[in-house]
Amino acid sequence: MAILTPAMFSEELAAGTLFQPFDIIGDSDHSYWLVHEASRRNVPKIRAFREWLLKEIGDPCGASRNAASNPP
Repeated sequence: MAILTPAMFSEELAAGTLFQPFDIIGDSDHSYWLVHEASRRNVPKIRAFREWLLKEIGDPCGASRNAASNPP
């Protein structure tokens, strides 16, 4: 269970693959962070998740370019 902004799950709600049991919705100006050990930066599953996440949010801060320019 999580409290998130609808932008992250609106398609799943509409498709019926996700259920919203409460009317509580998170809405703040806080950032989201993907946290992992620096030594695991290029682990395939972490890299794949990071790339998917950046694609989903539209990479608003150029984070994928920053990650590419900062090797492990």
